[in-house]
Amino acid sequence: MTLPASLPVVTAEGPVYRCHSIDHGYRYFGKSASYRFDDPSKIYGVIYLGATREAAFAETCLRNVGATLLSRSFLAKRAMIQVEMKPVRLVRAFGPGLAKIGTTAFISASMTDNYPRTQEFSREVYEHPDQVDGIAYMSRHDNEQLCIALFDRAVDALPVPMSRKGEAMLEASWIWDMMDHYGVGLDITS
Repeated sequence: MTLPASLPVVTAEGPVYRCHSIDHGYRYFGKSASYRFDDPSKIYGVIYLGATREAAFAETCLRNVGATLLSRSFLAKRAMIQVEMKPVRLVRAFGPGLAKIGTTAFISASMTDNYPRTQEFSREVYEHPDQVDGIAYMSRHDNEQLCIALFDRAVDALPVPMSRKGEAMLEASWIWDMMDHYGVGLDITS
């Protein structure tokens, strides 16, 4: 994919949500080349955020398409945090931005076997002369929800909270309403 000389850019700031492993602080920028917009060369890190709690939940907890139960052990290892993000510049990989960058909604709706293609897109965005801070895209699991793949060069846009970790998901007052919203239950046997 060849990106245009000027990228369609959207500025984002304010509250964002992160669903994260309790083994890491919320500001963990992964370099595993395992997820949609990770760097395939494992040089720069990417953190995935949701513009809403629903976006962060959907992208993290609904990956097993068609599953009607979420594993208790999986949720027990997850936390959710809301933080105030400072302004960042993101390539608009949704709506009319898709045509402007020469792609389709495939970029955010692709399955894992197509991640080499989406990761290469991430690399091209990262290296583009516009030097954006990341990618704004729609959630694959709830395409009404906006998500952000933020590059580690924008780490200072995310505050260092008093507590490095968010609220344990199984202890959160909102978890049952969220699970009901998405039509999933809790598998207490796993």
